[in-house]
Amino acid sequence: MRTVKLLWIGTMAVAWTIPGEGIGAVTDFTFSQPFALQVTGDAGAGPFSRATAANASGEVVGYYRVRTSTGGDSPAATSRGFTANPPYASATRIPGADTYSRLFPWGVNNAGVIVGSARQTARSPLYPFYATPSTAVPGLTGGYGEAKGVQNSLTTSPRNFGIVGYMCPSTVDCRDPAAGAGSPTAFYFNPGTDTAATSGFPNWSADASQANAINDQGTIAGTYTLGGHTHALRYDWNSRSGEDLNGYLQGAISSQGNAINAAGDVAGTAAFADFDRAFVVAAGGKSATLLDPESSFVSTAAAGIADDGVVVGTMCKAAQDCGRFDDLGDNNPQQGKNAAMLWIAGANKAFNLTAVSGASTSGWTELSFAESVTKLDADLTRRLYGTSADAYLITGVGYFGAERRAFALTAIAVPEPRATALLAAGMLVLGLAHLVRRRG
Repeated sequence: MRTVKLLWIGTMAVAWTIPGEGIGAVTDFTFSQPFALQVTGDAGAGPFSRATAANASGEVVGYYRVRTSTGGDSPAATSRGFTANPPYASATRIPGADTYSRLFPWGVNNAGVIVGSARQTARSPLYPFYATPSTAVPGLTGGYGEAKGVQNSLTTSPRNFGIVGYMCPSTVDCRDPAAGAGSPTAFYFNPGTDTAATSGFPNWSADASQANAINDQGTIAGTYTLGGHTHALRYDWNSRSGEDLNGYLQGAISSQGNAINAAGDVAGTAAFADFDRAFVVAAGGKSATLLDPESSFVSTAAAGIADDGVVVGTMCKAAQDCGRFDDLGDNNPQQGKNAAMLWIAGANKAFNLTAVSGASTSGWTELSFAESVTKLDADLTRRLYGTSADAYLITGVGYFGAERRAFALTAIAVPEPRATALLAAGMLVLGLAHLVRRRG
């Protein structure tokens, strides 16, 4: 069997202090060096790879391209999906992936169910798919399009989980208005209960729509278009009700909801007249927090959000289309134009992951685009890193030298010094009190 080998680059950790309150009492992180994708057992493997998602068990999914006949890296080249698990010594193809010319995983849940899109040939219609660890890759019932997000199992039944994405009314990619293929429509599909996908956001008027992520509570982050205006949407599938988030983004021309965490906080990207800006709208909140870039960048875009409000995405030197990393890999970040970002609640600023992780010391030219962030399972964190602190697995794509490679790195929270001091003081007081009681 052909395998994809993930090469761990270094073990050095870098401490980083973020100004501000951060999440709870956390303002410091230590980072593992990013690992780079190395393909073995496939003589035609090209230099491009992309890590698109991960779960709490540390499983990473993504894809890599096969070189063209001329040895180049073309968007029309064959793309093969992979999955890898700690300690990332090797990776394998997604079962059944060899029957497709191009396969793109976009999400994975904690049970290892992978969702995404696939083509039979390089230019054939795009189909949504899901795959369990024990089954081949099937297409979803209902048409053409992409599966973008997946819930964890809702009951003890391993097939009871929701999948969301978008469908097209014809074989032509409906995201391109010039193609005349009609408009994309959001869908919801549960393999355990549904025979076909439910189209659209029920009780919500839209000319076009797309569901990008769903949490275990059934709340969806997505986008809808009505009357020529495209807005971010938070939609509760259980109550069949939605909330337009663009109203919280004063001055925004358009917006899109890209990610959601367990609390219902939505992260996305809004387009303003002179720049794009990543944003977070908290669950129950009536305002948005805009994520400003470092001074050398103009725009920001959000792609993922963890349950503690840790946000990842990219910073751009371009004013518009900052978050546009085409789903099919046809539009890739240009070297020197993007920087993967990490944002922490309370810091009110996005940080350059290349700089704060020390990636340049292990062969990386830059980390360009962070696509997902997931809090790792506590037992896994203790086993891998020997700590009870929160750890976040971040995936994306960057430049390893001159080659575009998948990356994944772990950010481990370090308690704020004053919190540690208070804890130590508290323990001292308890110890003295115990000593006094014994002497009494």
